[in-house]
Amino acid sequence: MDLEWTLLLIGISVILLAGFYYAAQSGNPGYPLLSVKNSDRVMVVAPHPDDEALAAAGVIKYCVDHNIPVEVVVVTNGGFKLAWERHSESLKAMELLGLNDNVTFLDYPQCLIYLLGQNWDKPCADFNGVSHSIDKFSHDLNVPYTGESLAGQLESVISDFKPTIIIYPDPNDVHLDHWATSAFVEYAITDLHYNCTTLGYMVHTPSSWPSPRLHSPGSYLTPPDYLRSEEKWVEFPLTEKEEKFKALAIESYKSQLKWFSSSHFLLSFSRRNELFSVQHPISLIESNLITIKNAKSGVETFDPSLTISSIGLQANKNGTNLFLQTKGRISPANIYEFHLLIIYRNNTHEVIDIQVKDGKCHQYGNKLSELKIINKTNSLIIETPIIFKEGDKIIIGADTQKKRTTIDTTPWQIIEI
Repeated sequence: MDLEWTLLLIGISVILLAGFYYAAQSGNPGYPLLSVKNSDRVMVVAPHPDDEALAAAGVIKYCVDHNIPVEVVVVTNGGFKLAWERHSESLKAMELLGLNDNVTFLDYPQCLIYLLGQNWDKPCADFNGVSHSIDKFSHDLNVPYTGESLAGQLESVISDFKPTIIIYPDPNDVHLDHWATSAFVEYAITDLHYNCTTLGYMVHTPSSWPSPRLHSPGSYLTPPDYLRSEEKWVEFPLTEKEEKFKALAIESYKSQLKWFSSSHFLLSFSRRNELFSVQHPISLIESNLITIKNAKSGVETFDPSLTISSIGLQANKNGTNLFLQTKGRISPANIYEFHLLIIYRNNTHEVIDIQVKDGKCHQYGNKLSELKIINKTNSLIIETPIIFKEGDKIIIGADTQKKRTTIDTTPWQIIEI
């Protein structure tokens, strides 16, 4: 009997501790509230059909109910022969929220990371060998699957809709399609010299987030611990009615809910609030040095030689140095890659993709001459001849690869000279 009572008390203690933990993780975060006014026009950009609901179903429902113009832009078709099914699921979900039009499908395959480099102006083929949009629901038929095309289409929908708020993936998201979508939206905004409120949303992290990872409508969404103090956050509170509509919208994505773990994960985004990071450019000031921290490096479990701690850029009158620091020693067997999307003040553009492998540079896009690599144990420095001038803008990111598989990425950052 004593043993039974002891086990019972232990069980109760575990349950109480778990409850306290989840309460601490999912309590009201108390962040500034996102204000969506009647004069606003809201655009939600989703990498896949379902991300629009996970991130912003509450905002969409609020806009519809208050006659605030809202548009959803879905970048990829969901792939793996599910394009039409996932298209229908998105339409059904948006209809449940009251959005019966203003849903745009760009119909790209799930290979967006390649469009940032080697497929910027060379079409990328999907799993069926198709290299252009063919589905009748495509915003534009027969558009080649290139980065240049995607950037142009995003610029077109932004120019046409004229949003005052754009909601798109946070550049810290670890899913490669989310990561790439973030870069393309930032490129489009920068290239257009477009001024609006830009908000990021997280879906995929290297941690077990959201917590708890199940449908918890009474809980609040809070940032992943490693990003809590790294970004400025705002929240959008949901009424009980709006939360129920959000859950119904998420349940429309049957193709994604059929797996037990997936259903818990997706529905864990249906809570008492929606959470967004405030995105903004940074300026290259007097020191001509900018360092961009990779906040998730503290929670990742990769090979330290593939885990990026930070990247940076230092400009001077003779050129620009790019640098990347890892948690472990730089390995010649790995690939270390820099991505630069450059918009010069005279409105000319360059897309520069530099890979370092075996101590040598390999380039895609615009090719630079006279590159010099400096290897310092756990850091790489690339000396380039690029000379920036006041008014130029750069979008920079980096990744590491092992056997042609992307392992780690850094957040994208817009830098204004």
